[in-house]
Amino acid sequence: MAGLTLNGTLDDPTFRARCVALVQFLKHLVDGREGEMPASLHHEKWPAEFPFGWTLNILNSELLQRMFPDKRMNAYWQRRTASLHVPVTFGMPVD
Repeated sequence: MAGLTLNGTLDDPTFRARCVALVQFLKHLVDGREGEMPASLHHEKWPAEFPFGWTLNILNSELLQRMFPDKRMNAYWQRRTASLHVPVTFGMPVD
């Protein structure tokens, strides 16, 4: 995070737009879902516009939560299933 701050990446409109697009994609995975089961997406089905390594770094660093502190950015990688999991609470306001 310090490096992204120092080199200005966090303030770059293109980088921010890419992060917003990722949030919209993840939110789309859970829109309309009912119950507690998170949406999941296997790494082989990952869309090309969000490179796997980039996305994994974004999630593991909790960058989305820092960029959007008033929303739940609680998507996570599950190594055991090699899948991204998006809880139904993703994008909802933080209490």
